[in-house]
Order: sequence, then structure tokens, then C-alpha cells
Amino acid sequence: AVITTAVVDQQSHTDYVPGTSYYYSGPSYSRFGGYYPYSYGRAYTPGYYDNYESYLIENHFYQLDDPDGDEKELIWVGQSTLVDPASPKSETKSYTKMLFKTLKDDGII
Repeated sequence: AVITTAVVDQQSHTDYVPGTSYYYSGPSYSRFGGYYPYSYGRAYTPGYYDNYESYLIENHFYQLDDPDGDEKELIWVGQSTLVDPASPKSETKSYTKMLFKTLKDDGII
């Protein structure tokens, strides 16, 4: 059997993550020494843009020793999307585990 894996598409994405506001209450002190047992305030976290990559990966599973005498036969095709991989080495290892689990669950191997 042979498994081929290829990146068939790559896209860059930019998402806007909106800011948030936090309201709080509690005691506070003024810069002139005054104490206020109940005061209210607001804190704001600004929004930002998040850039990331996604990759469309396609797999083909071929059986080379077909009992009918054919040279090779395509048994299974699958696609996956990999979003913002941390590192090629770590993602390859986890992707390979996921691929073999899927092939086993589908009864291919």
C-alpha cells in the first residue's frame, strides 16, 4: 500500500478580534489623599488583527497488490484543513496519527 499526501491549497487569513470593556467597582483613593469607598470605573482592551495560514491537505491511499491482478487501485481519498500550524515537525507527527486513526476507523487498514 502507498499513501500520498499533498498540500493542494494555502490561504492567508486576517480576522479582527474586537476589544472588550470591563466595568469594576470598589474603593479608590484620589491623588489628594481622599478615600472613596464606592467608585466605579471602566477598563478597555483594544481590538486587534489576527493573521494566520490554513492549508488544504489531500491524501490518496493506493493498494499496489490488487488481488484482481491490476497494478494499483485507488482505495481511499481524504481531505483535511490544517489551520495555523505551530511547526512542521510537530504538526506532521500529529497529522500522521490522525490519518492512520481515520484509515483504521474507516476499515481501510
